[in-house]
Amino acid sequence: MQLEKIERNVFFKISRNLTFLVGALAVLSLIVSLLILLYAISPTTKGSKPVRPVLSKEVSITPDAIKAELAKMAKKASETTTFPGVQKPAATENVEHAPEAAPAFHEKTPRQQLEEKIKEIKALFPAKLYSWANVYKTVCVQFSYYGCMQTKQRIVKYGVSGRINSVLRYYRNAEDMLPILDELKVLLAVYPEEQRGDVLTAWANLRIAKEKALREKFNKEERAYREAVETQRESYIASITRKAALKPTSFMILGISFALIWQVGLILAILGVERNTRLLEEFMKANAKQ
Repeated sequence: MQLEKIERNVFFKISRNLTFLVGALAVLSLIVSLLILLYAISPTTKGSKPVRPVLSKEVSITPDAIKAELAKMAKKASETTTFPGVQKPAATENVEHAPEAAPAFHEKTPRQQLEEKIKEIKALFPAKLYSWANVYKTVCVQFSYYGCMQTKQRIVKYGVSGRINSVLRYYRNAEDMLPILDELKVLLAVYPEEQRGDVLTAWANLRIAKEKALREKFNKEERAYREAVETQRESYIASITRKAALKPTSFMILGISFALIWQVGLILAILGVERNTRLLEEFMKANAKQ
């Protein structure tokens, strides 16, 4: 009788409390496993693609910038001034001649418009003051005991076309070159003929410096864009791999949770039979005393 009391008051009570605790944990693990499974089977998106940088074309040279550059050039007294004029080439010098313009048509192509624009700028530089073509000189670049082994053509003086081409090489097509030449034409028109060579040099210096700065900035943005795309790709692959690994884990936890709930149900059923048996015995004892 004493053993029966200990069994009911101690072991059955502890078992009932542990069963409820295990049941609560099983339900909690069931919910967690379902959430993990939903995440594992959910579609994986790459997210919004990084915006690719675009090389800016908004570069302009103002008259004030030309004045500042001319003042800076005036301070460099040790440098040889390219303009105005070019000395008469020596016997070993070669002059690069500008190509003749193509005949004009009724509907002008961008290339034809570009050639006409170059003609208009060429008219701003009188031949008596300026050389349109670059002046080259043959120099020896490799000497030996028997004399010069190798020669090379080097520019000794930039012509007007050389200065302009040093800027136009940053642009790919005639459509982009036309506004650049319009800008140069407007800047040159406000200066007398004697100063236009210096204005051209100042404009070329400023244009080249700004174009280089723009391209350096664009290259940095391009590298950052590629790194962002690569990071996004790696994150996408990692997410797919992680979800693939979570699927079997979620199924395993789900199975364990169902097994625990089923086991808890059996234990509670046994404890319920014990409780009903105890109540029946108490009821029978009470009737016997009456």
